[in-house]
Amino acid sequence: MKKTALVLIDLQNDYFPGGRCVLENSLVACQNAKRLLLRFRELGSRIIHIQHESNRPDPAFFAPGTDGMKIKSDVAPVQDEKVILKHKPSSFIATELQAHLEALGIKKIILAGMQTNVCVKAFVIDPQSKSYDISIIHDALAAATKEIHVNTLPLLARECSRLISTDDLLDNLK
Repeated sequence: MKKTALVLIDLQNDYFPGGRCVLENSLVACQNAKRLLLRFRELGSRIIHIQHESNRPDPAFFAPGTDGMKIKSDVAPVQDEKVILKHKPSSFIATELQAHLEALGIKKIILAGMQTNVCVKAFVIDPQSKSYDISIIHDALAAATKEIHVNTLPLLARECSRLISTDDLLDNLK
C-alpha cells in the first residue's frame, strides 16, 4: 500500500444538509468515505484531502472563510494528512497535487468524494491522472441528484481502472 493513496474530493459542509449546495445521498457517500478513511488510517496509508475554495465574486457555495467551505468533521484531516486547496473542478489544475503524488511515489489512487459529475469526473479525465491506476468508489460519491450520479458512472468506468463499492474494496484491503 506504499504506492497507494486515498484521495477524498470536496467532502465539504456546503454539500450536506444545512449547506448551500446539498447533494442527494451525500450523507451515505460520506459515511462510506469515512469507512475508507478509517481503514487507510489503520493501515498507515497515504491520505490526501482535496478542498475546493471558490474564487468567484459572491460565490454560491465554498466561499472563503465560511463553515460551508470546511471539510466535514466526519472525514476531516488529522495529523499529517495532506490537504490540497483548489479553485477549479480538476484537482490537478494550479495545485500541488501532481508534485505531491510524484514525491510520494504514488502509482494507485482510491478516489471518493463530491460531485460525481463535476470534480470527480474532472479528476479522472484530467490528462495528468492518466499515469495512475485509479479505483473509483461508486458508493462514496454523490451528485445533485441520484440520476446525475448514476448517469455519470459509465463515463467514470471508461476513464478509470475500476469502479468498485466500499465493501468490495475494504474486503480486498489487507
